[in-house]
Amino acid sequence: MLSKRQQVILRFLYDYSQINGFFPTIREICQETHTASTSVISYNLGKMVERGYLRHSPRRSRSNTLTKLAYDFLNVSPTADPQIVRDGDLLEREVQRLRLQVENLRRAHRVEIEAYLEERVQLVEEISRLKQAVPA
Repeated sequence: MLSKRQQVILRFLYDYSQINGFFPTIREICQETHTASTSVISYNLGKMVERGYLRHSPRRSRSNTLTKLAYDFLNVSPTADPQIVRDGDLLEREVQRLRLQVENLRRAHRVEIEAYLEERVQLVEEISRLKQAVPA
């Protein structure tokens, strides 16, 4: 069972995420719940993870995910794909897949840019040779 504070936090997490599309920071939760200490919020978030209401990726800001238990408790339906709610790892795998894809694109473009820079150097050298070959 959730404490009154945890219920307030859970409701705020849901409402905030519905409005903004992402979860609040611990400091934003402190402001909303009129709690002076971020450690109190961290403690309560940890308890909510232990009890199965939240999923959280360590060392990542705004990485909370409500579970099916949380949606049931709040008596609301998830707006996201229900599969993500049932399997929080699915979302994490998708995020990792997209990060890898972005890194691969960066790497591919880096190679293209380096090739264009090399070609530019060769063209500048060729232009210099042509200028020297043609009398002024």
